[in-house]
Amino acid sequence: MSMQAFHGNPELKARLVDPLRPRWAGNELIPASILRWDTENNLYSLCGGLISGQDRDHFEQQTGIPIEMAMLCEALIISNIEVVGDPTHPKRGFTMDGSKEIMSFGMEWLDAVRPGADLSGVVPGFMVQLFSTLLADDFALAKHIDPNVRIAASRVLDLWSRELAGEAVPPSDWKAVRKAAVNANEACSDPSCLLLAGTVETLAWPLQSVAPEFVATYLSFAMTWLGHLQRPFHSEEDRATQAHELAGWMRIAEAGRNSELDEAATMALLDEIPEQKKAMFAKLEPAYQERMRAGKRQARVATDPVVRHQMDLMLALIKAA
Repeated sequence: MSMQAFHGNPELKARLVDPLRPRWAGNELIPASILRWDTENNLYSLCGGLISGQDRDHFEQQTGIPIEMAMLCEALIISNIEVVGDPTHPKRGFTMDGSKEIMSFGMEWLDAVRPGADLSGVVPGFMVQLFSTLLADDFALAKHIDPNVRIAASRVLDLWSRELAGEAVPPSDWKAVRKAAVNANEACSDPSCLLLAGTVETLAWPLQSVAPEFVATYLSFAMTWLGHLQRPFHSEEDRATQAHELAGWMRIAEAGRNSELDEAATMALLDEIPEQKKAMFAKLEPAYQERMRAGKRQARVATDPVVRHQMDLMLALIKAA
């Protein structure tokens, strides 16, 4: 049975959404990929504020909005802002660093929801658009995508499109596509393709079955995508560190295909590749962290338009529901 946004009641929408406006504008609510309503630590997410709680079932019952869609909307914001500790705000303890065009989406998507709309198709529609972007010739990482990964992604997109057209796709078709996605991921040799190949493998399932788990996968994909766009804004030395880090993760992934790696085995493997190990632990160094933050801020001239485009695609899907 499909849900109706705000149960078709404009007054309910106003009662739930309007109190959020000053709180969002005042940075009292944070975007999060999970519902947060933490009174002990004064951490409240946007959608947690919508219901004054963090129960996923209660959220859907109260709002009539699929939880995965709400969390994806917040994930879009998360992908290109920073939530940083700020002792000058003892009540909150944090501030958010992001451009207005990204932060404004917090209320924009809620305003776009029509009371009574069935929003169950929004996340599946967004997934289809994301794979279309991944396969586009002008995608930022296009030259890093292994041909077999590209073929697997195209086959996943084809089955999704058939599903959206109302066709019942046989399980055997999905089994063959999943096998191709696994093989493509395992054969991937470009470290920059590693997480993209993993995204294709993770999502090689029927739309409705994988949509509830999409948010975490999207965030990983977005961080890879935006990280690539941010790279020119970092120093040559830090770019080299990032390349070594990717190579280290590739080495771990390759080893993990042959045997299960526990913490001790992983550390022993890293000891064999000291340069990559050093790079992978660089993120713990405060000076490196600050340089990364500075580079990300400078890179917003490149990343904000990309994220904003994804937000506009989401708004179009919500308005069309």
